[in-house]
Amino acid sequence: MALVLSACGGSGSSCSAIADDAIDLFQEGIDGLDGLSLSELQNFDTDPFSDLEARGAELEERQIDAGCTDDEMTELVVDKMGNLTAGDSNPAGQFLISILTTALEDGEFDIGF
Repeated sequence: MALVLSACGGSGSSCSAIADDAIDLFQEGIDGLDGLSLSELQNFDTDPFSDLEARGAELEERQIDAGCTDDEMTELVVDKMGNLTAGDSNPAGQFLISILTTALEDGEFDIGF
């Protein structure tokens, strides 16, 4: 499973800055789930998040330009996963954080930048 994320305008060209922007975009997606129950997530309209793929292409370009490897990006993102938050009104976001964290830590998830 590949996840391609980016933050428009990015905060820098270092691998760490690119990972920071990926975490910011993860957080944006998590925040967009606020108020949804897990059952509502099954029927969630993903159209509001459709720009993530396009924004991911930008992140991939930044990664290539910076010479960051996929393994390096995965390691940096895993290190920064603890910065993600989802409040009590966001069980879908909490679930997503749990899944992402476990998959990244277990090496079962390809950031896909």
